[in-house]
Amino acid sequence: MRILHWNIHGWVDADGVDNVDRVIEVIRDAAPDVVSLVEVDEPWGDSIKLRKVADTLGYHWAFVPAFEYRETGGFGNALLANRTLKAVQQWQLLPPMLYDGTEPSEPRAVVVAQVDTAFGAVAVGSTHFPRSDGARRKHAGARLLDVCQNLTDPFVICGDFNQPASSWVPASITVDPSEPVATYPTATPDEAIDYCLSSGLSIDDCTTIDTDASDHLPILAAGVAR
Repeated sequence: MRILHWNIHGWVDADGVDNVDRVIEVIRDAAPDVVSLVEVDEPWGDSIKLRKVADTLGYHWAFVPAFEYRETGGFGNALLANRTLKAVQQWQLLPPMLYDGTEPSEPRAVVVAQVDTAFGAVAVGSTHFPRSDGARRKHAGARLLDVCQNLTDPFVICGDFNQPASSWVPASITVDPSEPVATYPTATPDEAIDYCLSSGLSIDDCTTIDTDASDHLPILAAGVAR
């Protein structure tokens, strides 16, 4: 199994140029079985850009907005898979708070789905932690670890965690890439903040993909097996 994770920057690159076609190209070239996307920005009632990606590449998809964004749409995390997504669930990672247009007030969530693979069902998740508010980021991390404790192995949760794994992930959970790999910002990466957390799985290789299609580099985990 191959898993790609990517912060797609609300469907624009670092210069604000639409990146949907380049996102499709990167996913097509990487040929992942499952895709985790964060900062997915879609109008209410019709996930136009996500649907285009999925339909073009032949993936099933799930998008559960974490909050209303700019009064016109939903913003959050998405999963795509070349196999059926089942038992899709979302958990909020922060206490309820009125979104006032600022990053510190953004609700945060994790979406998790069961995916059938050649070696059985795997729970795959996608999430995005706060960047500017350390206290809320710490709370989101604690909540996500609670969610992980209640997941049945095997599972993998991919995310833009906005902090190094060494600062919060316990030894009982595997982190990939196993050695920190910088993913942000795209032009001169120096922050290793995008990675995968897993249990009950073996990941042979996990590295970045070189692209300027977003302000983050995507990561690709290959050789995922029990």
